[in-house]
Amino acid sequence: MKSLNTLAILLLICFSANAQKVSKKGNLSELNGKTVQLVFDYSDIEIGKKKLAEKDYIADKVQELNKKEAGKGDTWKAAWESDRSSRHEPKFLKLLSENCDKATFGMEEGDYIATVKTIFLEPGFNIGITRKDALVSLEIDFASSASPDKIIGTVTVLNATGKVFGGMDFDNGGRITEAYAKAGKGFGNYLCKKGLK
Repeated sequence: MKSLNTLAILLLICFSANAQKVSKKGNLSELNGKTVQLVFDYSDIEIGKKKLAEKDYIADKVQELNKKEAGKGDTWKAAWESDRSSRHEPKFLKLLSENCDKATFGMEEGDYIATVKTIFLEPGFNIGITRKDALVSLEIDFASSASPDKIIGTVTVLNATGKVFGGMDFDNGGRITEAYAKAGKGFGNYLCKKGLK
């Protein structure tokens, strides 16, 4: 019984160390009741344990997959890029909107701009016998549309993990989409409870 309690405490510490954290700098109270345009920025991402620049990660992955099967890496790259607008961004927006109704978020022009910068991404993996969740960290800068260069506040979302329910997430796009969904939910909850005060 003592060893079970010790194991439970160790597991709790491990999960707590990687738990999603949301924090804010600046005053975002003026966003209350306003429209906010989301703009996604992927220009400076570090990927995986080695913290590779995205272009290096993609080049390595394409080469690795094309060695296994001709054209497989090129297909993977196309999906990697298209998943952003077709899967990750819509899911982030959906969960954000479901969890915060004090402002109206969308992709069209609004009173304010929220630039959602992905700063770290762990795609994770699932090979059946073992798996690793995807993970995403974001910095979200807010500015008035009238003065887009003047940042009024920044929200940081760290370590949002993603996996598909039931463990059937062999496609990295599905895992990453769920990480963005969790980030959107955490971001929305934080904004409505603390961020817009």
